[in-house]
Formats: sequence, structure tokens, C-alpha cells
Amino acid sequence: MTNKTIAGIFLIDIRLLSSSHYLSQINHTLFSFYQKFPEAYLTISIFGEDITMWKHFEKVNKVPTIEPMPSFSKTKLFDSVIQILNQLDPLFEIYDITKTFCCIASLSKDTGSTQYSLNDFLEAIEQRQKKGWQISFIPHK
Repeated sequence: MTNKTIAGIFLIDIRLLSSSHYLSQINHTLFSFYQKFPEAYLTISIFGEDITMWKHFEKVNKVPTIEPMPSFSKTKLFDSVIQILNQLDPLFEIYDITKTFCCIASLSKDTGSTQYSLNDFLEAIEQRQKKGWQISFIPHK
């Protein structure tokens, strides 16, 4: 029986954090992940026009929760998600991650990306799914 090293990645559009409905969904998803994988590595990134790494690849030591934040009008969904995933890729080899869960919480409307396109975004998601990542979206389509 092999030991699995699990990673959870939560990429959150700051525009959702001013909505109690979406904030509740995100916190419920974080809680469920923690309950199932209390020893996992965790990254929580909040993005708008810039990226904020709230937790950067840390071992989970308590149930994480996110507080409400003011909303901004623009978000760089494609740029942010691809940049974060590219930053995390080398860590997966260092920590020998064998299972990855990724949750992308966004309003699905990119209003500011300049570096990457929708096709780049979809390709990045597809590449990770081929590696066995489980990727989910909030709100669900």
C-alpha cells in the first residue's frame, strides 16, 4: 500500500467574497476537503486584478475559512489561474504529490486578462486533468 500525498488548490475570484451565498459554498467546500483530507497540503489564492496567496502550499492544521471581502469590478481569471498553476507545478515533484483536488471559484467572466486567453485556460485545465487532477468549479455549471 503506497502512501498518498494529497494537495488541495482553491482559486477564488474576489468578486465572490462579497456574496454570502458564494462565500458559504466556498467555506463548505473547504470544510469538506479538510474533513476528508486533514493532512493535505493546501493552497488558497484569491484573485482579482492581482493575486493574493493566502495560504501557499501549507499542511492543513485547522479548518480554513474565508471572510467576506469587498468586490472589485475586474478580474484576471485566465492570467491568475494559469500563473498560479504554473507556480505550483514544481512543488508537486518536490512534495511527491500523488492526488490533487482543485476548486476554481469564479463568476466565469474574465474582464482583465492580457497574457492568456480562454483557449490557454482550457488547455491548462485539460493538461492537469490528464495528470489525474480532480477539478471542480463554483458556482457549478
